[in-house]
This record gives sequence, C-alpha cells and structure tokens, in this order.
Amino acid sequence: MFIAGRYEYRNKGADMFIEALARLNFRLQKAKSNVTVVAFIIMPAATQSYTIEALKGQAVVKQLRDTVDDITRRVGERIFEKAARNHGYVSP
Repeated sequence: MFIAGRYEYRNKGADMFIEALARLNFRLQKAKSNVTVVAFIIMPAATQSYTIEALKGQAVVKQLRDTVDDITRRVGERIFEKAARNHGYVSP
C-alpha cells in the first residue's frame, strides 16, 4: 500500500494505517503466526538543496530499492516453487 501526497501525517491516513499494522501485529503474535508483514510508508518532504541528510536519504532509498527487489525475487521464487509442486511439475 502506498500513501501519496504531501508530508501531512494525519491527512493521508498514515496514522490509521500504522494503528492497523499495530493491531495486525498484536493478532499475529497472539495467534503465534509465522507470517511476516512488510509495509513501507514513503512521505516526501520539501528540500531546498543537497545536504548531507539529502544524500543519506538517497542512499537509504537505494538500499530500500535493493531490499524490495530482493524480497520480490525471493517471494516470487517461493510462489513459483509452491505452484510448480502443487501442479506436480516439481517433486517435493
């Protein structure tokens, strides 16, 4: 889920989204689930120039992209393996 717009915390529903994640986390822990939920909240703020903080932010964004790409690849592989097994194309 992505929330787009300016960096106003309450007006975009980010506060409700975070609360929903907390409630989901509580329920998953209570159920002793091994499910992992990954959520990203990206809310840009205005910048005036390239500062150390902005450059660090760019590095963080690159690391975030690399992490998301890695998670996507691994989840895709798992989905493929399970689908192939379920249809008898790969032995268990």
